[in-house]
Amino acid sequence: MLFRIFLGLFVLALAALPLRDSRAHPHIWIDVVSTFEFKEGKVTGLKVRWTFDEFFSAGIIHHFDKDKSGSFDDAETASLQKGAFEATQDDSYFTHIKINDARIRLKKVQSYKAEISKSSLVMEFVAQLPEPVDPSKDKITVSVFDSTYYVDVAFEKLDPVRFSGEQNGFCTFKMLKDKGNPIYFNSVHPQLLELVCTGE
Repeated sequence: MLFRIFLGLFVLALAALPLRDSRAHPHIWIDVVSTFEFKEGKVTGLKVRWTFDEFFSAGIIHHFDKDKSGSFDDAETASLQKGAFEATQDDSYFTHIKINDARIRLKKVQSYKAEISKSSLVMEFVAQLPEPVDPSKDKITVSVFDSTYYVDVAFEKLDPVRFSGEQNGFCTFKMLKDKGNPIYFNSVHPQLLELVCTGE
């Protein structure tokens, strides 16, 4: 179970949490900012930034910032990526992308980074699309969630979506509830981000 992998790797004092049942609820919180990366008017990838809650961050920073410098050097970052971040791969790195309602399974991401920002653990990575997508013609949606619901993954409230690179026309987004794909025994509807672009 992904949550138990997190606990074991991060050496937190929450190892006694129950298995997935009716009493379960989130014990880790992640705020997400997603940046759509454009090239020549098409979306090529999604840069994802996670900011963890301060309590969870404190345990991770204590365990992985070996020299207590207040930042992660290259070796510490590599250890954090291998020992923790890659545990989310089985759940598509909590990043569930669909193109025209067809799911894009993330088996590998690029440009992983980790930093400490105002006592919070921040991770960032890039999910490349299999091929560039014209958002004025094809529907792109993104949901962020942990299917076990032990980790509460949600888009940041104030500034959840950003854009970089060369766009054609104007792009914005809609934030909905993904009522067609409930998680945690059909009791939770994840947030669904839909990219909306006008084209030229």
